[in-house]
Amino acid sequence: MGGFDMICSGRDKIETPEQFKQAEETTVKLDLDGPEHKCFFGFDTACKIYAEVIGNVMVDARSTGKYYHFVRLMGRAASHITLECALQTHPNITIIGEEVQHLIEELNEILAHDVVVDEAGMWKKKLRSQSRELLSYSPKEFRSNYCLKEIHMGMCSYEGRCGLPTNFDSNYCYALGYAAGALLHSGKTGLISSVGNLGAPVEEWTVGGTALTALMDVERRQWKFKPVIKKAMVELEGAPFKKFASLREEWVFKNRYVRPVRLSWSLNEKSLKDAFSSYGEVTEVNIIYDRDSGRSRGFGFVHFSKEEDAVCAKDAMDGKALSGRPLRISFALERVRGEPVVVPRLRSTGDYSGRDT
Repeated sequence: MGGFDMICSGRDKIETPEQFKQAEETTVKLDLDGPEHKCFFGFDTACKIYAEVIGNVMVDARSTGKYYHFVRLMGRAASHITLECALQTHPNITIIGEEVQHLIEELNEILAHDVVVDEAGMWKKKLRSQSRELLSYSPKEFRSNYCLKEIHMGMCSYEGRCGLPTNFDSNYCYALGYAAGALLHSGKTGLISSVGNLGAPVEEWTVGGTALTALMDVERRQWKFKPVIKKAMVELEGAPFKKFASLREEWVFKNRYVRPVRLSWSLNEKSLKDAFSSYGEVTEVNIIYDRDSGRSRGFGFVHFSKEEDAVCAKDAMDGKALSGRPLRISFALERVRGEPVVVPRLRSTGDYSGRDT
């Protein structure tokens, strides 16, 4: 049962005194205010679960070339999850909502002032280059729908709720809660809990409060102007989207699929060492095994004696297949016994190693 149903609500906000009272009564009745109900579903968890779902579809797509496989991810206006999953999995076509919105606005502008009858498609020259590119990459069945207000298709979103949260999301939520408690204890109001320096190890994160007014905008909701937190949309001039745009054409015509799964269970430490030894002196290799089953947990560590060799190995091996599965390599978040380390592990749904995948 979803959270909206459990508190007898819908997508509407809980705003009136009656709505607050009903939600409070339901919370008490169902005993929802307890430690056993803590579950986090954040951006990191969503992207890793959906990327694995997309990867599974890609395996099927390789077996037959006569079908289109469509996956619609969560995000009603903003497409951050879609963009991140695209960068992780490399699908042939990815439609970013913000990009489509710009295209629809330009098409409506053209239709409002011109009669589009030329078969040569001269009207396309009035579109921005980015919009022309999106139109050319889109399947033929989609193009006519861009003139409609919405495009409807099957949605693959709620699978994420069945997955355990990643370590990053768990740490992030607890840090937000800690910061919120500290703000309340000190009597600070009008602030929203915030956590910074997220690229660093957890011990180096910074917590604090951000003024709500700095994040708010005024929008028309139900025929009334209301202060709301402004949506953070995908920036079409930002680095992530530009990276995606630079690879889009190659992905359309060539299958560059990346399936975010763990290291092959058949891979042993000797094979892993042999694969990396050509890039420098490997002093130690560790594959992490499950204590109960004895089976590989899908990731490991490769220790190099020289940092430049570790950098070279990472650049050369990231994305390459080993025992039938592509490697996803990153540097360890901390030094292990002072030696440079490359971590050959893949993004997956749930990482119980005590580290962020």
